[in-house]
Amino acid sequence: MQVHPMTTTQTQSKPAVANAAGWADEIKAAYEAWQFYRQQTEESSLSTAARSFLNQHGLRDSIYDDVAEAIEEAMRESVLSVEVRSGWYSPGWAQAEPVEFRLMLSSGGPALRITGDLSFHPYPRDCVMAYQDWDTPWTCYDDVDRDALEWFCCLFYWGDGS
Repeated sequence: MQVHPMTTTQTQSKPAVANAAGWADEIKAAYEAWQFYRQQTEESSLSTAARSFLNQHGLRDSIYDDVAEAIEEAMRESVLSVEVRSGWYSPGWAQAEPVEFRLMLSSGGPALRITGDLSFHPYPRDCVMAYQDWDTPWTCYDDVDRDALEWFCCLFYWGDGS
């Protein structure tokens, strides 16, 4: 993965951090609700955030599989763009496979993205959430549930792989 100028301190704009925190919470709540409906566990085990997510999307009291699919679709529709790029290769060689991905969640000030590498299948890995505000560098946002972030990135089509 290409290294971009990025800092790991979270001393930047409060709106950018709040935007990242809001997205991280939304992704975690969606993941929890999705797990609940896939595993068909007791509703009392759902957090307030996951219940709020279901209410917000009108997904309470529905058929389990339909709700899980609706959660996936709502999350896929929440991003601004889904992008991939390939690595270095010789001209005239076979079509290049994507090796990196980027999901743009918001743009401008504040902006938020998720980047990472793609395995051969292609499967997202090494997912990183980063925020930026006007005239500030991209900054890693680490206060995110790693399992939920990976689940979110796996919802998108990244190509057929090799």
